[in-house]
Amino acid sequence: MPLLLPMKRYRTHIILAVRICLGILFIFSSVSKLFPIEYFELLLVKQHIVNWSLSPFASRLFIGLELVLGIFLIAGIRLKWTLYTALALLVVFTFYLTKLYLVDGNSENCGCFGTWLIMSPIQAILKNVLLIAITLWVIKYNEWQRLNIHVVLYILGMLVGMGSIFAVNQVTDASLQLRDKDSKNFPINLLSIADSSNMKEIQALKRGKQIVGFLTFGCKYCRIAAAKAQVIKSNNPQLPITFVMAGTVAKKEAFLRESMLTTIPIIQVMDDPFVKITGGEFPVFYFLENDTLRYRRYGQAEMNQAEMEQWLSQ
Repeated sequence: MPLLLPMKRYRTHIILAVRICLGILFIFSSVSKLFPIEYFELLLVKQHIVNWSLSPFASRLFIGLELVLGIFLIAGIRLKWTLYTALALLVVFTFYLTKLYLVDGNSENCGCFGTWLIMSPIQAILKNVLLIAITLWVIKYNEWQRLNIHVVLYILGMLVGMGSIFAVNQVTDASLQLRDKDSKNFPINLLSIADSSNMKEIQALKRGKQIVGFLTFGCKYCRIAAAKAQVIKSNNPQLPITFVMAGTVAKKEAFLRESMLTTIPIIQVMDDPFVKITGGEFPVFYFLENDTLRYRRYGQAEMNQAEMEQWLSQ
């Protein structure tokens, strides 16, 4: 009998440590999707969860919910509600990831940790199954007398925590315009994607009429669009086409080889500002005039040499 008390106390400490680890994981998951948040917004639209107009708000609400659950798990606030909410969230997204795997295969980034940690659907499913098992274990053995805060305060804390995401990463008019495919004639802050290594090249794009393609090295559709743009450029070398590209250097060589690029200059930038200035969708071609977006075309299907030449001659 005396041995049971130390064992019970030992298990209590383990449960506390596991619960704190779960909370830290939820917080990391929320923060990693927040910067840049545009990638997660794009993922919600791409998987037909919400449309473009709702994605800036749905993404922030979901990230805020993850953040609040993480904080409440660590602090021990309304643990039964918090644990069951976290469990429901894990189960729902495991079903969603299974659907993603069955429909699109195992090549997509699940978006669980934004662009900070790339995970395939299978990896994410295994991660979620493990977390579900751990959460069920904590629910079964946890002691429930910790910080039994009134339900009104609990809900208020949820709302304040989720609302803080909107304050940290605001939905601006500019970000909404970037998601409106018909939006045009508004300034583009190209300097936001520049660093010391490419400042001169970015500055050059701010003068006169420019056709700027935003692509990534790992995107197969970007390779097709780049190959078509190279043909257009070969047909008319006077067209001011420039690629602004993001992605890992490891994929750059394969991209250049498959797209057969020879005469279109490439400016390589960091992922975060790239995603922000494109609104999270690529390949996209911006028709810029003195740093102002006139209109844009998406992918190789919307690229037209005659249209480019006509726009430049106006």
